[in-house]
Amino acid sequence: MRSAGNISLLVRGVGLVATALPGSLIAAPVPPDERTIHSQPSWVLATDGVEVAITKRGGHMAPVTFDRKAAVPIRPYHVSPWQDENLTDLPAAVLVPLRGDFFCMPFGGNSAARGDEKHEPHGETATAEWRLDSRTRDADGTERIVLALDTKLRAGHVTKEIFLVPGEPVVYSRHVIEGFAGPTPLAHHATLAMPEEEGVVRVSTSPFRIGMTCPGVFSDPASREYQSLASGAMFTDLAHVPSRFKEPAEVDCSRFPARRGYADLLTVVADESKLAGGPAWTAAVNMKDHWAWFAIRDAKVLPSTVFWIENHGRHGVPWSGRNNCLGLEDVCAFFAEGLVPSVEPNSLSRQGIRTAIELDAARPTEIRYAQGAVRVPAGFDRVKTIDFSAAGRIRLVADSGDEVTVPVRHAFVMGADARPRTAAATGKSRGTIGVSLLALDNPFFKVIGDTIAAEGKKQGYDTILVSADKDVARQGNQIKDFLVKKVAAIVLSPCDSKSIVPVIREANAAGIPVFTVDIPCNEPGVTIATQVATDNEGGGREAGRAMIEMLGPAGGKIAVLHLKQAESCLLRVKGFREVIDAHNAAGGPKIEIITELESGGAKDGGYKAMEDALQAFPELQGVFAINDPAALGARAALEKAGKTQQVGIIGFDGQPEGKHAIRDGKIFADPIQFPDKMGVSIVDAIVRYSLGETLPPKTLIPTSLYRKADAEADPELANEGGPR
Repeated sequence: MRSAGNISLLVRGVGLVATALPGSLIAAPVPPDERTIHSQPSWVLATDGVEVAITKRGGHMAPVTFDRKAAVPIRPYHVSPWQDENLTDLPAAVLVPLRGDFFCMPFGGNSAARGDEKHEPHGETATAEWRLDSRTRDADGTERIVLALDTKLRAGHVTKEIFLVPGEPVVYSRHVIEGFAGPTPLAHHATLAMPEEEGVVRVSTSPFRIGMTCPGVFSDPASREYQSLASGAMFTDLAHVPSRFKEPAEVDCSRFPARRGYADLLTVVADESKLAGGPAWTAAVNMKDHWAWFAIRDAKVLPSTVFWIENHGRHGVPWSGRNNCLGLEDVCAFFAEGLVPSVEPNSLSRQGIRTAIELDAARPTEIRYAQGAVRVPAGFDRVKTIDFSAAGRIRLVADSGDEVTVPVRHAFVMGADARPRTAAATGKSRGTIGVSLLALDNPFFKVIGDTIAAEGKKQGYDTILVSADKDVARQGNQIKDFLVKKVAAIVLSPCDSKSIVPVIREANAAGIPVFTVDIPCNEPGVTIATQVATDNEGGGREAGRAMIEMLGPAGGKIAVLHLKQAESCLLRVKGFREVIDAHNAAGGPKIEIITELESGGAKDGGYKAMEDALQAFPELQGVFAINDPAALGARAALEKAGKTQQVGIIGFDGQPEGKHAIRDGKIFADPIQFPDKMGVSIVDAIVRYSLGETLPPKTLIPTSLYRKADAEADPELANEGGPR
């Protein structure tokens, strides 16, 4: 029998290729726990913290109990209300076991036939009988079950693996698809139970680039079903979704339950450029019972989330006006329309959104997913963001400012432990990466370069790392040298995005991919494989908020120390000005930007610019410097002038010397960048490009505001000491 316990995978496009995974070699067989739960024969898997039931029919996952030893455990998933009523002749087979999360292929209603294929709603994977392949326990206590299904309508074999790791409030799953050749929509159909009290549950997602309501009629009054949302309407904020009524013209689709008596559908498409190469996510917080549910996925595989909003809005059999749930369904599909509308051109695919996966009979495809639930403190509201920066854990950050850290192996959903052996491991070189960075005497670029070299070595690449020293001609010659050496890829932080265009065109003509890091090149006539950068505009906004905080109720006059030849710095100042302008427009204590001076992004330039600013504007009270070297130069000028108590500094970067200055009260705060993440992301992009993957145009890595309290708690500063 085939077992997914022996499967690992290699990302190729949206699929993954199976190879051997050693973890299963230390797994011991365990007798299966079989029970009938809410009328459905099921297998049960449990650790001390989590228990999950999986139905034999359809492989539906519920009930799932988190914090199972608590007096009041967390049970987030919906079980349809007719489960114990022994109803027959239900209108769709999927309604028989309907509960929790289940894997759908083809996802959707499937009302139209494609050739001789006419699938049940949500396909055989959600309706047919699964069989037990194996039930094992790993040496570390991981509980694992592997199920198998042979599809009939389109011949294929699907392996379902679900596992629980001790100490982690998470259900991990992967589905391996063999055969089933051709295009298909597919999805995880996670469905949460909703309380009766309105607005108790707050829902959010990772940044999305498209939001759209169901383009057709989702709930037909002729079938005693009713919808409240407009059809085919676009939106950019879940709190403001167009309604089909004049009053209210918009409704809030971030708070549930809401709009009793209606059933609606909408979708949001993840913005991969804002995920920093990490997972996309969906979260729901029950503010009454104080728990948060989350699901994470690879947006390259499941790009969209469909909201099935069901609040007593269907009155036919078996619904009878009693179903109250919220589907948060992560999909590669065109809404829930099914096979034909998803594989044919549609309003999403015309915008470059993948709505079907092309399955290859010769190459298995894997879908990975993780979902969990955790206690949160009273007052924890909507999840504002999920931080994936630490290995093996995530940090849920609420609008309220509360944070909860959860042990989650988030790298799993992005393919960790599934990459093929690197070229380094096989002794074969993938070639050389040529890297020309703005200035290696700047610690920020030094970290980027060193990280590219280290990560490249892991992937089998040699690296040539050179400094352009802010000299366009020098950088042009360095790139020409890379071309002569026939490098596999070129990485640049351009000294001048316009002046470097001719030599990038030479690289394009030679067929060598060009990647940019930190500083983009968006000029016409060149092809850039992808751009990895800090979210500089967002960081500038953080700097603006820090300036408002630093100046306090008095406001004041401030200067900007610029580096106008760098597009990244233009974006920082743009974001900074937006926040200051909005603050002034709202009637806050006036903050006046009275001068912008060129700093060169260096200590000596910052020193000279600060001297000039103080001479022209002795009443100056604040300065925003576009990087740490300029900020440190400005600080030296203030010390010489004896004005350190009068003028405060906001920097940008988070370089070690800048962090020390923040700890010592010399700089108020920095939006800090993560150059190591940028280096890792660039190498990952080079590997993905070499495997034929389509890359997003850019990946933006968010900043984080770093204040004195952060510096005092920073273990790196505590360990290394440093000047005081």
